[in-house]
Amino acid sequence: MAELDHIFLINVEDDETRIALLHGKKLDNLYIEQTHRSQKVGNIYCGKVVKVQPSFQAAFIDYGEERHGFLSLSDINFQVYKPGREGRGRPSISQVLKPGQKILVQVIKDEIGHKGASLTTNISLAGRFLVFMPDSDRGGVSKKIEDEDQRARLRHLLKGLGSENSSAIIRTVGVDRSLTELKRDYTILRRTWNEIKDEYEEQAAPGILYQEEDAMLRMIRDYYNESVKEIVIDEPIAFQHALEFFKTHMPAEQKKLQLYLGEKSLFSSYEIEGQIEVLHHHQVPLPSGGSLVIMPTEALVAI
Repeated sequence: MAELDHIFLINVEDDETRIALLHGKKLDNLYIEQTHRSQKVGNIYCGKVVKVQPSFQAAFIDYGEERHGFLSLSDINFQVYKPGREGRGRPSISQVLKPGQKILVQVIKDEIGHKGASLTTNISLAGRFLVFMPDSDRGGVSKKIEDEDQRARLRHLLKGLGSENSSAIIRTVGVDRSLTELKRDYTILRRTWNEIKDEYEEQAAPGILYQEEDAMLRMIRDYYNESVKEIVIDEPIAFQHALEFFKTHMPAEQKKLQLYLGEKSLFSSYEIEGQIEVLHHHQVPLPSGGSLVIMPTEALVAI
């Protein structure tokens, strides 16, 4: 049984959400998302092909946002968007897409500077224990699960999910889960996918069809495991959203949720503001007496 030595702290303000993962009293992970700059990665859109560029095998897609998105040929699912004519080797982008064509896309990389978002037609929906991939046969077990006996057991469980015209990948947190738990996750994801498909069929103009979970629920979904002893949230509405998430995905674990009502700020009460401040310094001291200087730029992070 995993040692209960991790704590989630979730601080929700008007302008940002801060999520800290503690290992004992030490800050192990920190995620900050500004309310006005929430990420689009994972969002699914009804799009329209604006321009096809055979010279670099890509297309520009109007997906309802300010800038057009970029769709590379390598990110097109040929099981859904079949080439216009048969031929040897990889088809040209102009054989697959035409200007004005309606297309279902998902954001895989946010806009950076003047560059639009990167898109894919290989849709995936992340659940608590599974990643559901419609119109795909690339299912399996996460590469992070290395034990061959575990991998064989999980592959056997996948066969019991009834993945018709779709597939799923079992995530690392799904290792010790029963077929019943995996089926519940799979059913939720397939239902979500069916709703997205129905809305896509009805929608004519480019626009959003599905919005990825907010920062808090993404972090709980992706990082929560049996070593977490409590999740402390300092905002009632966010606490209620987390409670609903647990009731749907992990009903037996909802007792670990706590609403913080203390007079001091949540992060101050756990004495981690000082640790967070150090993270923002450009210069990081080393035990040897030297230091690292970290300078982020648009193209890269220089150290």
